[in-house]
Amino acid sequence: MKVDLKDTDSGNDKFSRFEDESINFDKSVNFVFGKNGTGKSSICDLIRSQNSNGEHGYDAYIFQGFESVISDDQKLNAIVLGEENTKIDKIIKEYESEIADIQGKIDAERAKIVKPQDESENLYTQKLKLEEEKQKKEKKEQKFYSNSASKIANMKDPVIVEKATGYDKNSFQGEIEDALKSPILSDEEIATLKETIESTPKPEVEKISLDEIDFAVLQEDVENLLLKTVQPSIKIAELDDDNKKRQFAEAGKDCHSAGDTCAFCGNIVTNERLQKLEKYFSGSEIDKFTKELSDKLIEIKNYENKLEKIIIKEEVFYPEFKNSISEILLKVDKNKLEQQNFLKKLKDSLEEKQKNLFDTISYESEKLPSKLVGEIEEYNGIVEENNEYTKNLKDNKTKARKKLRYNAIAEIIRNSNIEEIKTELSSAISDLDGKEEEIQVVKDDIEDYEKEQKEKQEKINEQLSKTKNTEILAKNINKKLEKYTNFTLERKDEQGREFYEIKEKIEGEEKTRPVQELSTGEKNIVALLYFIESLDDSENNSNKPKFIVFDDPMNSNDDTMQYLIVDEMLDLVKQVNKSKKEDKILILTHNVLFYLNITRDIKNECRRKLKSDGSVINPYEEFNFYKLMSYGGKTKIQKIQKDKEDFKNQYESLWFELGFLYKMDKPELMCNVARRIIEDYISFTNKKDFYKENKDAKRLFNANSHSSILDLTTDISGKNNEDIKNILEKCFNDNSAIDHFNTHWQLCIKVNK
Repeated sequence: MKVDLKDTDSGNDKFSRFEDESINFDKSVNFVFGKNGTGKSSICDLIRSQNSNGEHGYDAYIFQGFESVISDDQKLNAIVLGEENTKIDKIIKEYESEIADIQGKIDAERAKIVKPQDESENLYTQKLKLEEEKQKKEKKEQKFYSNSASKIANMKDPVIVEKATGYDKNSFQGEIEDALKSPILSDEEIATLKETIESTPKPEVEKISLDEIDFAVLQEDVENLLLKTVQPSIKIAELDDDNKKRQFAEAGKDCHSAGDTCAFCGNIVTNERLQKLEKYFSGSEIDKFTKELSDKLIEIKNYENKLEKIIIKEEVFYPEFKNSISEILLKVDKNKLEQQNFLKKLKDSLEEKQKNLFDTISYESEKLPSKLVGEIEEYNGIVEENNEYTKNLKDNKTKARKKLRYNAIAEIIRNSNIEEIKTELSSAISDLDGKEEEIQVVKDDIEDYEKEQKEKQEKINEQLSKTKNTEILAKNINKKLEKYTNFTLERKDEQGREFYEIKEKIEGEEKTRPVQELSTGEKNIVALLYFIESLDDSENNSNKPKFIVFDDPMNSNDDTMQYLIVDEMLDLVKQVNKSKKEDKILILTHNVLFYLNITRDIKNECRRKLKSDGSVINPYEEFNFYKLMSYGGKTKIQKIQKDKEDFKNQYESLWFELGFLYKMDKPELMCNVARRIIEDYISFTNKKDFYKENKDAKRLFNANSHSSILDLTTDISGKNNEDIKNILEKCFNDNSAIDHFNTHWQLCIKVNK
């Protein structure tokens, strides 16, 4: 239903209050939020006028407060219904007869499934026999489990159940599935697990640390040294080109002193000759080369020492690791020997080179030995596991017992007839299930009959409801009032006219006062309940669908009244939404809290439902949500189409309004909203000195917030919309709240795009 807004004027202006030409209420449930003065009542008046002339084909029911449902003399209207008691009584008796016939069918069906009074057989007795047969099979199965559990609990050498007294049939039965999935243990595995159970804690094993040498580089270094030669620093003709003589002379130099008799020729060794030999065999190049040979030999010997220290002892490991350690030990010993032999050949060649500095030494490259790094890493990994095993020895013993226990359970199951027993039990259960299905068919028939009875009774109640009078109306309203007020409605008759007075207790004395003496909140709730009750008045209803409108139902009510109003509104919204008729409901409000409360439950309930394609229903597609935004006497209608465009709280609504006025370039109206935002922010942050650095901003916002309401079109602040926004931004920035400002500003600008 689309409401035409073109003929709605603002005050005495000839221009329409609304910028939009119409507002569409094409959904069953519609919500409009707008502050006072934005045109909510104007929309209600248009709905009334456009429906009264038959333009939309609806009966409009509009609630606009207490005055909308009372007579001119301020007495609450009473519903007077014509009663056709004789006709209704006849209809009721027909329904009661049908209910009695249905009860006979129910009794006949129920006799099939309850214990018979005689020795006859029925579904009840048949089920009883099948249950007894099932119990026999279950006892046979449970006996097997009990005997097997006892056998497992009493096993020795080793004990495979830590607490034998706590191991029962349930324990055994609970382990069968895992036991059958476990691999069958070999004799060797069983022996190992027994050793584990009997193990004592072992000392921590140290890891092997070896920085393995690069044998290819080492061999290349040695080859280069063997091929390298140096020249003597002076010439001695008798030693040139004769290595044996050079070796002999070098040895003689080291074992003779000046004045000694030469051990070879018998001549006196002169100091001059020794000095000459010293120069021949020394010099920086020779000394450097000699050191290179010596360093390389030391490097090889150091690595040989490290290899010698690699010792693996099997006895320091737990039984679970001994096989792996044995395999590693064989590999380590083999590779270790290869490396030692390889190093020995390199070392021998270098020692030979030390004797022949001036000549090259031939060397045939050897095959590189296997490395130890893989075996050492594997060994160290097992060391970690072994050491961890010590820490968790108790758990490991428990695991070993479990493996042996599972092995024993699996053996018992495989050598038993338990599968045959279970098959017999399964057959008995199947027979019993079949009988229960037969019984369920009878129960379903009884349920259908009872449902039919209930429908007949509801039709009786429907006929009874047509006889209701004003007392029934008052009773319905009083039931809702008694939880929230201390008064009730009482029907009175004065000169043939009906009206309601208020009956209440004051200081223990029951008194009656006119409805008009109620507070505004009390009047509003009575009027609202009266209005809702009157919607079901069949004498006032036509065949047209209803258009139910609530214009600001939350108006000057205390907290308890607000909860009652929200509950009543929600119930009515759900009724309209679920109705197969084309009824519609429209709720207009200026109260943010009420808007949030009334729409939250509706949205949540909507999101719990799924479309035919399995997706969640979007409440903004299912229902209509509108905001009326006012500026300078004009009202713009915004359709809310997603959550981020909707209110989360009252404070957020102020930011939405600020963004709207910014977009509409209304700086003169932005000041008032900015002031209210700051007041709310100060309230919940207790930031009393918010304006400390911005006294001019305080004067600007306060002055322009209290200017004449008739002077809305004059920019008395002398600022444009961007200036107002920047001033507000600076206020928050000076209070270390720029993130707060940015978050809300970006959201309100995005929503108002």
